[in-house]
Amino acid sequence: ILPAEASVLVDAPEADILLIDARRDLPNVKSFAKLLDSTGVSCPIIAITTEGGLTAFNADWGIDDVILDTAGPAEVDARIRIALGKHAIELVASDPHAGEIRSGDVTIDEATYIIKLLKSETTADALAEVDPDTRERILENLSAKEIAKEVSELDSDDAADMILELSEARQEKVMSQIEDDEHVKDIRELLKYDENTAGGLMAKELVKIEEDLSVLKCLNEMRAQAENVTRVHSIYVVDQKNRLKGRLSLKDLIVAKSDQKISDIYIKSVDSVNVHDDAEDVVKVMQKYDLEAIPVV
Repeated sequence: ILPAEASVLVDAPEADILLIDARRDLPNVKSFAKLLDSTGVSCPIIAITTEGGLTAFNADWGIDDVILDTAGPAEVDARIRIALGKHAIELVASDPHAGEIRSGDVTIDEATYIIKLLKSETTADALAEVDPDTRERILENLSAKEIAKEVSELDSDDAADMILELSEARQEKVMSQIEDDEHVKDIRELLKYDENTAGGLMAKELVKIEEDLSVLKCLNEMRAQAENVTRVHSIYVVDQKNRLKGRLSLKDLIVAKSDQKISDIYIKSVDSVNVHDDAEDVVKVMQKYDLEAIPVV
């Protein structure tokens, strides 16, 4: 752990990733981050900040990612893996030929080699985040089975976006190699919607609870569902026909008695959009109500 001062750059040891404490004194942190970026630091830079500090960050800081100081171990681990994987891919893909290893008539694309070498759980999110041209080049060099492994590690929205970049014939080959039938079903559903609609933007991963469950059964159901959700934005309440009824407050859930029904404690007002709503209209609704996520029906 080193102080956030310019002098430390002189004898700073090599690092795989840099974490900057940006919970206070943001002007100083901004200057230091820019200095790090200008000196050509060859590893990803992640800032740790508070929720209030998020509004200060923008692209010219030279930061690769931002993590809230309230983030749990799983989220921190995921963000570090994504940053490292993305950095490794971009490093060798910054020039169309910079990542090529040549020996006689044999040419190896180093970015593709990294994807093949590392586990999909490390590279999948990074592959989804790199620029489209780099991703296209990598996907061309991967087999249907290899792409399927990457897609299997992604949330449904990112998985559908990656599948959409393939030819129709290749899409089917890749999806036939995905072992999780439910994931394939979700991807196929998302591919039906225009990319400029709410349906084209949404992800299928969420936590939803039936209104007739008891609080105790609700907690057990939430634990089971949360295992397949990268980040839980809200807990939605539905009826037996899977129709959106409202949302559930964690505070209300915690203080409720274990035998109480969810129908007695959930909040019956919830903003939502339709799958066919224009993407720009969805953004306006989210900005208007300052929403991090919104249910799509």
